[in-house]
Amino acid sequence: MTENEQIREDIRSMRQSMETIAGNIGGLNAKSHAPESCTQPKENQKAIAEMRAVENRLKGSFKVIAVLATLASAIGGGVLVAVIIRLF
Repeated sequence: MTENEQIREDIRSMRQSMETIAGNIGGLNAKSHAPESCTQPKENQKAIAEMRAVENRLKGSFKVIAVLATLASAIGGGVLVAVIIRLF
């Protein structure tokens, strides 16, 4: 899997975690008296932990991109910047 594919997969994972949290919040609002709502904060904590892990991986990827963009601008290589932008 290329780095670009990994980033896309990480973003998909983060989106799923956010949907899980949003669904649980909606469920808590709609069924605040239901016993199953008591377990949802644990699901939210798990989703938040997954999102933080993805965020940390993405930060590393974007730091590499930022360094490449800085290097390209220092060299005057507009082509490299265009390629980096095209990748994302």
